[in-house]
Amino acid sequence: MTLMIILTIQLFSNKELVHDPSENFESTELFIVNMPAIVETVPYICFLYMYQPNLPQVYEELRVRSEHNINRILLQVSLAAILVYSATGIFGYTIFVDDV
Repeated sequence: MTLMIILTIQLFSNKELVHDPSENFESTELFIVNMPAIVETVPYICFLYMYQPNLPQVYEELRVRSEHNINRILLQVSLAAILVYSATGIFGYTIFVDDV
């Protein structure tokens, strides 16, 4: 979360690093399918979603222990992780688009 906040601040405030964010957004090519990059990225994605070892502890801390509650929590955590990692990736890519 901290990295996302820092990248967002840098994107919109540091004119030496990023001259004009709108130019970078316009010149950014998103969703380029590159098979070697996909193969390289999959282990990182798997690592980022490795919160399963914490599930027994989370389940024990629930006031009402039920399958519905744990599924709801897992959905919320997964959506939050997808949102944070996607935003960090997009802003990071946009900041350093010239170096890619």
